[in-house]
Amino acid sequence: MNTLNFTKYSVLNTKPEIMKSSSKKQKGCDKKCKNRDRLSELPDEILVQILSFLTIRDAIGTAQLRRFGNLWTLNPTLKFFGNMDRLIYNVMKYHKNPTIDVFDLWFYNGVSQEKLMKWTNFALRKKTKVLKFQFGFLTSVIVLPPRVFHSQCLVTLELTNLVIKLPRIVYMGSLKTLKLDHIVISDKTFEVMISGCPVLQELSIKVPRGLQKLHFSAPNIQTLKLDLLVTPEVASYKRYSIDCPNLKILHVEEVLLDILEVIDVSSVREATFRTCYFFEDQDISARSVHHFEILLDKFRNAEFFQQGGKAYTQLKHCGHHFIEELDMLCNGWTHIALRPGIRGSCQTGICRLLRNSMVLEELIIYADRDYVCDCNEILLQEVSSRCFMERLRTVSIREYEKPCKGLLQLIEFLLKRSDSLEKLVIACKRKDRLFSTEGQEFILELLSFSRTSRHARVVFA
Repeated sequence: MNTLNFTKYSVLNTKPEIMKSSSKKQKGCDKKCKNRDRLSELPDEILVQILSFLTIRDAIGTAQLRRFGNLWTLNPTLKFFGNMDRLIYNVMKYHKNPTIDVFDLWFYNGVSQEKLMKWTNFALRKKTKVLKFQFGFLTSVIVLPPRVFHSQCLVTLELTNLVIKLPRIVYMGSLKTLKLDHIVISDKTFEVMISGCPVLQELSIKVPRGLQKLHFSAPNIQTLKLDLLVTPEVASYKRYSIDCPNLKILHVEEVLLDILEVIDVSSVREATFRTCYFFEDQDISARSVHHFEILLDKFRNAEFFQQGGKAYTQLKHCGHHFIEELDMLCNGWTHIALRPGIRGSCQTGICRLLRNSMVLEELIIYADRDYVCDCNEILLQEVSSRCFMERLRTVSIREYEKPCKGLLQLIEFLLKRSDSLEKLVIACKRKDRLFSTEGQEFILELLSFSRTSRHARVVFA
């Protein structure tokens, strides 16, 4: 008993001392950890990767740190911003890495042809994958060195304010992305250059000079991005034509529609004309609708087409993931055209799309296929919701062939939710079907639907 009590007493008495000693050690360890240089413990490969996110001037500045030293000479990413001839010369002299991932040069002013040639030779000698030459303004005498068009290492080429003249042979076997911004290039030169890029996938052209015909049939080019903003003064003699039969995606940022001719875009699945202009006219709205109809016919195989505030979409089949996407799709479209997909369409999706179209004025519905929906419970909630399309004035049912339950449900929804509707037009492919028993039943049921708008008229054409 005594021994036990003594032991217990001893332990209790020594515990504070032990805790005090442990606390001192912990504080010493924490202080040591705080002063620990974890960056210096990283391997060279990681430090070089960190340097690749900096401009070359900042990367060279790390040489003042003992751990970094001359690691900047192994940097695979060289980014130069501003006029720094001397710095570029020194980098080319001391750079040790045998290859370069990115050579990005942005100059505020022009540059001599001799200097551009030296920089290009250095970049190509290092087997650069991404080459960017960007100059602040265009000089008509600075030509991109022809050696660039023989490179088998380039994957991305971005050029701004340069003149392009090609050598006799063009072949860039690895180039996948080509971006041309304010480039001087002729139609013939453009065709030859594109034909020499067998794996090119993305082509971006912004305000080209000399180029008017965007013609190519390369099946590998999936995406074409254009910015064809033209002032009215230049538009009097400027014309652009697009003929790309194998293209999949076309994005046009700014364009004057009066000078644009679309020849063959039959394979395009997604087309966007974001900002569209016209010559000054008293009836801009009518011309815009007219151009929309013309372009929509050109892109008749597209799943999505947009011209400014007007959009056409080929509807998807039922699926909760698709419906959830439409919940987030708030838009500023004033005109929408809808066509069912090959497997039909989701009426729930249509209701949600219309609910998110707050400024919709005109709706076109193609009825060449059935409108069906497997999301019955969700559809019932949408149809019974109290959402209203306050600006919708015209609804057109086109290519109507035969009555279908889904189309009737959609028309009923529109009549109940459009308090400003003025006209619902149903255009039939074969008018004789309207006089059939089935057609008459369709008309009677349609006319029995209640209408929120007192001015809504149903017209058969």
